[in-house]
Amino acid sequence: MLKVKTCLSITWDKNYFVHGALLCKRGKKFTLLDFAFSDDKNIAFSQRLSEVYNKLDGFNRERVVIGGYVANALTFSIDIPNLKPTEIKKFLEFEIGRYIPGNLEDFTWIFRPVIYPGADKSKIQRAKVFAVHKKTYDQGAKDMMDSAIKYDAFLYPFFVIDPFYTAFDLYLESIDENFYSSASIEEEGWFMSAIPKNGAAREAIIEDTNFAFHRFEPVLKENLKYYIPGIILAEYALNPTFNIEKKHFFPVPPLCKPRRFKVLKLATFALFILFAILTSSYIFREAIDNYKTIGTLNNQLKSLKIESDNIKKKIAKEKKTDDFVQLILTSEPDDIDAMSFLDYLSKVTPKDVWANYLNTYGNSANLTMQTNGNSDRLISELYKSTDFTLQNSRKNKSSDNSEYIYISLVKKAPENSTETNQ
Repeated sequence: MLKVKTCLSITWDKNYFVHGALLCKRGKKFTLLDFAFSDDKNIAFSQRLSEVYNKLDGFNRERVVIGGYVANALTFSIDIPNLKPTEIKKFLEFEIGRYIPGNLEDFTWIFRPVIYPGADKSKIQRAKVFAVHKKTYDQGAKDMMDSAIKYDAFLYPFFVIDPFYTAFDLYLESIDENFYSSASIEEEGWFMSAIPKNGAAREAIIEDTNFAFHRFEPVLKENLKYYIPGIILAEYALNPTFNIEKKHFFPVPPLCKPRRFKVLKLATFALFILFAILTSSYIFREAIDNYKTIGTLNNQLKSLKIESDNIKKKIAKEKKTDDFVQLILTSEPDDIDAMSFLDYLSKVTPKDVWANYLNTYGNSANLTMQTNGNSDRLISELYKSTDFTLQNSRKNKSSDNSEYIYISLVKKAPENSTETNQ
């Protein structure tokens, strides 16, 4: 899933005047992109919500959260005994009755585990609870549906302060003018305190609150206090913990659930179907081509086998003939081997001499040679032969000045054979 970088936060004060802030998160830095408000007393609360939502183009925002003043809202922390996240709700169902005055069935509540930086996320030691009277909640849900806005979660500013702003005294005057979130360290836990009646102490808390959000003051100026609740909600909603914790929050009415990127989703689905069809078509076509190729290869293989068998039969026949010839050649050991004789003759014959006639019988060979040059070198080489004896040679000149040489050779007997005869 794509990482959410912008969030539209819509809040309202005790007069139900609506303020909207659009924040962007880049790294760890939050930037205010746009803001709007509606304080028209002549229109209904739901219309003011719709007005701000439309001004800030809420239908096209990556994330939208809402929250603000809630009459008689209860927010408190409960220490829990190192429970796993899946065990927290069951524990709270038994424990929460001691913290809510009156009949527990008249209230609806949500919770979120509070995980401080560096803590073990598998063991939760503290949970934050937000409880509201069911009639108040039902009226708020009706106002949201009447406004036709779409949102991801309904939150309460004091419900999501810790652990991000527990180091500051935060006075959200537009949400609760009688109490403020008191600065504390992690071990102490979050708690609410009554706003001091002393003017100086009260101003010190306001200054601390403004200091925590002074980076937005150049844009919002004197209206900063009305947007602080929305900034708190947006910063919380842009943190990774929101995706984990939102499953514990109040369910969003079906009419208010966002339908983001509908065209993109439909296009993606259509592309997926098209991809599946094209992939199936490609695979089917490849299967047909492969089947045809395999058939062609099988036919070629059969042809090669037939040709191979024919060659083997031919080789077998030729081998029998070769064996017969070899038997004949070796039957008379003194006979001239024609191949060996021709090999010898080719080595001693000059380039300008060629053979016209050759006849071998037994251990003798007669041949006629022809040349346009001198045949003395050939005769000399034949005299030197260790394998053949030159018995006779004569020359004859023709009318075209070419010379014919008539030669008779006899194969010499092996030395061991000569010695035996002697």
